[in-house]
Amino acid sequence: MVLRPVALRASSRVPLEVQEHILEFIDEQCLAYRATLVCRAWYPIAVKLLYQELDFSHTHYTARLMRAMLRFPRVKEQLKATRRAEFYKSSFFSSFPQVFAAALPSLRSLHIVGLTDPLHPSFVRALFHFKTVTHLRLSALWLDNFHQLRRVIFALPALVSLDIGNINFGRNGRLLVDDPLKLLPPDILPMSIPTPTRLQTLLIDLSISGGHPKKEVALVRWLNCTSLCQSLSSLDLTLFKFNVITKASSDATEVVRQLDRLLMIAGPSLQKLSLPVSLPIDKLNLSYNLGLTYLSFTLPPALGWQYFVDQLHSALDLVPSLCLTDIHINAVVLTVRQSQSMPEAILALDSLHESMNSATFADIANAHLRIIRMPFSLRSTELEAPLDVILAPWAERGVIRW
Repeated sequence: MVLRPVALRASSRVPLEVQEHILEFIDEQCLAYRATLVCRAWYPIAVKLLYQELDFSHTHYTARLMRAMLRFPRVKEQLKATRRAEFYKSSFFSSFPQVFAAALPSLRSLHIVGLTDPLHPSFVRALFHFKTVTHLRLSALWLDNFHQLRRVIFALPALVSLDIGNINFGRNGRLLVDDPLKLLPPDILPMSIPTPTRLQTLLIDLSISGGHPKKEVALVRWLNCTSLCQSLSSLDLTLFKFNVITKASSDATEVVRQLDRLLMIAGPSLQKLSLPVSLPIDKLNLSYNLGLTYLSFTLPPALGWQYFVDQLHSALDLVPSLCLTDIHINAVVLTVRQSQSMPEAILALDSLHESMNSATFADIANAHLRIIRMPFSLRSTELEAPLDVILAPWAERGVIRW
């Protein structure tokens, strides 16, 4: 069959409303820019998409936009539709709130990268004018103290979602000599710092190694000392990497203790919980989180089917919520020999099935299981039959997703 290009007049048979709806699926800036050059009919919607997300990563780009905003009213009009903006320290970082706060009245998501120097009070006062920002992401932070972090977070009056990534304590890339825990008063009580902000979503990304060995403890303890997490509905700790979690040290114990306190503060309002890959679920106390509808956790490496069943049974018994609809079991490592291809002599399988059939998991609609096969020579089809036996209650209901 010979394919011929469609005649240009064929596009006129597609209603403009349909074309605009298709263009709304563009999620890359370069494609939105190309769409502005296609035809006059596409230009208005393509320009709107182009301005929905702004990346202030370079000084010259920021300067050009500032000049265009002052010279051309249409640019200022397009900025009113911006929903997401990302600012870097190298792009007039200290002055962007004063310049763009009034020009971005519809901004919803703000990403600040490279907060390293002490902030001038005018910076925080200008942040207050971003009254529509509901999501804030802070990454590559170097803080002298928690007062800087508090001022930035509490300056946004409509904030409900917070992402914190790669936080360290020091100045200009140099670590503090003192313990960051000393930045908090030693006799401070949980939730003793009243705050007007109540987060609904919190993501802590400490996946980058390095920095102060106690930065995790200090950050979670500070969160516990505020009232930020009293109404938390979603907590994502998937990228929470512990520097000391593999060691039997007091620091690892303190990290777990502070995370337990964070879960206790969130209480029954917490609906979605993603636990760290490096922290087994049995280390934490979920008894206060009775409203969970989504739970993601990782099982330790399982040396054979019996270990896998025992660990899964122990993990499921720790879930207190009767509202659970989605459960994700991640990075399950199975070391299975060829002779262990069928779990015929597994102990406690009935107990596991009893837990899976309990009221806790009566409303499960999606049970996602991600398996890393060991040895890698095993085919995924060789594991399906054993897993169908182990997970029979959920397999019969058709809720298992691979």
